[in-house]
Amino acid sequence: MSNESLGPDVREIFEAISAGVTELARSTLGGALIEAKYDVKNFLELIKDDLVNWTGDLASGKVSPGDFSKLVKTKQSQAEMKLLVEAGMPSARIEHFKDGVVDLICRTVESRLTRE
Repeated sequence: MSNESLGPDVREIFEAISAGVTELARSTLGGALIEAKYDVKNFLELIKDDLVNWTGDLASGKVSPGDFSKLVKTKQSQAEMKLLVEAGMPSARIEHFKDGVVDLICRTVESRLTRE
């Protein structure tokens, strides 16, 4: 699925998530900003189809915000964060960062949908 077929709202959501990664990486990792952004970009690409579907389900009321959050968390283990591992970032910090990424995704999607 290309970004062109996502529609402007989902494209905006992905851009907002990507923009939030820098501050999240600063606060949870203390550095490795380039690696963090690249790893999150890869994770979003990996889960894009599911995220687009779940965002639609959340927007239409088929799933609740709590269910949406649970669905996103099921994908957390697929966030490999290869570059952060290669950069020697401690695994506890990487796990904390991954938790933050899932929270960032959920907050961003929910906030964008409530603005419509």
